[in-house]
Amino acid sequence: MADEKAPAKKEVAVKTLKDVYQVYTDKAAKSPTGEFEFSLLETYDVEFTSDFKNIKKGYKMNGISKVAFDLYNANGVVDLINKNEAPKEEEEN
Repeated sequence: MADEKAPAKKEVAVKTLKDVYQVYTDKAAKSPTGEFEFSLLETYDVEFTSDFKNIKKGYKMNGISKVAFDLYNANGVVDLINKNEAPKEEEEN
């Protein structure tokens, strides 16, 4: 009888927060000011397109931060439903 082995599962490298922050660092290095800025008040509504860690495909999250969105997006596990812009400051007269 031949020695048969099940095909090995292809391991996919999971992107981490360290990878996301490195992207921010790279963008800052390319900017004229040496900074990368984004709004902490801007949020994202997403739907998971595949399982990721303990989150199942089809799960929807509302109001996640840019950092969380960038992490899930870098791993290719979410579709953007809506981007919620940061509230505008009211001008004083």
